[in-house]
Amino acid sequence: VYVADTGNDRIKILDSEFNWLGNFSRSRYSGPYPGRIYDGRNPRIRAPAAVLSQGDRIYVAEQAHAARRIAKLKPYGARWRHELLWGGEGRGDGKFLSPVGIAVNEDDQVFVADTGQHRIQVFDGSGNFLRKWGESGTEDGQFNGPMGLAIGQCPAIEEDETECNERQQQ
Repeated sequence: VYVADTGNDRIKILDSEFNWLGNFSRSRYSGPYPGRIYDGRNPRIRAPAAVLSQGDRIYVAEQAHAARRIAKLKPYGARWRHELLWGGEGRGDGKFLSPVGIAVNEDDQVFVADTGQHRIQVFDGSGNFLRKWGESGTEDGQFNGPMGLAIGQCPAIEEDETECNERQQQ
């Protein structure tokens, strides 16, 4: 179990019984579990808002002022290493003001909820921007600070009902 502990700048690692195994933190790893994040450039996790375990990768949405980005981590022996970092602070395509939610679909597309820009952005598995949707508001196609998202299967519905690929908003 990975927990984004935003105020302490760390990802807490717990076993299935919620026993503490260690932390990924701002600049170091602590705990009895042998692992740590290191990429030779910037081994920090700063203000993690969301964490997602997908296969053998971990995705982290960081919302610190200097690191409004997505980190894709991969195992490296007994350690974790940044495989990919993308984003940065800004309002343009591929930039974030407050990335707080992550989901990955079966095509390895990464969906990021950016509450600061009231939108969802989609990236390929290499961090390349693909598309976005949403803006501030309460109408269809608008959000007011989206915080999280999930990818799921569309249930079977009758032919005259709403199609599966239409956006659902609650």
